This record gives sequence, structure tokens and C-alpha cells, in this order.
Amino acid sequence: MGKTAKSLQNTLAKVDNILADMNAGKGTVGKMIKDEALYNNLSQTSKELELLLQDVRLNPTRYVNVSLFGKKNKPYVAPSDKSSK
Repeated sequence: MGKTAKSLQNTLAKVDNILADMNAGKGTVGKMIKDEALYNNLSQTSKELELLLQDVRLNPTRYVNVSLFGKKNKPYVAPSDKSSK
């Protein structure tokens, strides 16, 4: 029983150190927690990826075009925010 308690105490001490490092902004997770610019960048990237995927679904030939005779590309028209909701 004493060995198990000692092992649990060591494990909890390691978890406490990991959480302290995260709270101090160390490591990838710590940086994500503390860096607001990184959060904003990831949020913007996520929105742009959502718009790109929506455009791929609506206009697949713009991205994948197989033609034996050559086809002129359509001009790019950005999707509106209203259509993604």
C-alpha cells in the first residue's frame, strides 16, 4: 500500500510540473493557451479553410479540371459569409 501511495504521489508531482509549465507558456500547448495572436491566427485559418472547402464543393471544376481540348478557367468569385451559415 505504501509503494502505491508513493507512486501516486510521484505521478501527481509530474502532472503538477506539466501543468505549471503549460501555465507558464512553455511547450506547444502552453503557447496555445497563452498566445492570443496564435489563437486568432488559428481561428482565421480555420475560417479560410471552411470557405475553401465550401468553394471546392460548389465549384469542383475550378480545382480539378480534366479536359482533352483545353477549357478556359472561370474567374474567381469569393463566396460570401452568408452562404456558409
